[in-house]
Amino acid sequence: MNNFQQHGYPADPRFRESDGWSVFISYIGFFKSSGDFHWEQASPMYSVHFVLKGRGIFQRNGRKYEVKAGDAYTFFPGDHIVYYDFPESPWEYIWFRLDGKNVERALDATGITRSKPHRAIERPAMLESHLHEIGSLYGKRKHPPLFPMAAACSCLDLISGSGTGSREGQLGGKSIADSFISIIESQLDSSPSIKEIASLMKIDRTTLFRSFIKEHGISPKRFLENRRISKSAELLSKTKLSVKEISEACGFSHPSHFGKVFQEHYGQSPAKWRVK
Repeated sequence: MNNFQQHGYPADPRFRESDGWSVFISYIGFFKSSGDFHWEQASPMYSVHFVLKGRGIFQRNGRKYEVKAGDAYTFFPGDHIVYYDFPESPWEYIWFRLDGKNVERALDATGITRSKPHRAIERPAMLESHLHEIGSLYGKRKHPPLFPMAAACSCLDLISGSGTGSREGQLGGKSIADSFISIIESQLDSSPSIKEIASLMKIDRTTLFRSFIKEHGISPKRFLENRRISKSAELLSKTKLSVKEISEACGFSHPSHFGKVFQEHYGQSPAKWRVK
C-alpha cells in the first residue's frame, strides 16, 4: 500500500518568507501513484494539487470530493485531510506549496476558499505546461529573482480561469491595466518596481505605459504611488501602526521617502496628518 514515486524542488534559498513577500511558490512536487495510494494528515501548509491523470477522493474535514484529471484541490493549514486514488485509475499530479503573508487572501481572490477547496480547471493543458516550466527552473536553481512570486500569481490566475490566453491590450482575459492593478493589490507591501511588474506580466514597460494611460489617463507609476498613499492614509486613520510600519506595509523603500511623498500629496507630514 502507498506505493508511489515523488520528487520535487524548493525555490532558491535566497527567496524566503521572512523577507515579507505576499505570496510565492516555495516548493513544487511531482507525484505518481501505483494505484493503491491512501494518506491521512493534519495539513501544516497551503498546497495546491493539480491532477494530471486518474481519479480519487479528496476529503477535507469530513466532506468528500471526487477528483479527476483536470481538477485541482487545495489544503489549508489545520485541515484534517484524507485522500486516496482508485486502484483502477491511479493518480498522477503536480502540487505546489504557497507561502507568504497573504496566501489565503490570494487564494480567495481566485475563488479557492476553505469551503470551496476543489475545482475543475478550464485550461488544464496550459496549467500543466506552466507547472512543468516552474519545475524545470526550480530544478536548475536558475530562476529570476522574483520568479517564485510571479509563478504564484500566474498559477492562481490560470486556476481562477482568467489566464486563458492573450491578445493586444489584454492578458489572460483581463486588460493589461487590470492585470497590473491585480498585481499591485496583492503585492502592495513588497515594493515591486514598474519594471519588475512589467517583467512579471511578460510585457515591456512601454506597452504597459501606453495601455494604462489609454485606460486610466495616468501613468502606472503615478497610479501605484497614489494607491500606496491612499492605503497609507487609511492605515494612519484606522490603526495605531507607527509611521515606519505603515511605510513598510505600503511598499515604500524608506520612511523618509514615504514622508516626502505624503507631504507632496497632503501638504502635511504623516504624523501631523494623523492628529488633525
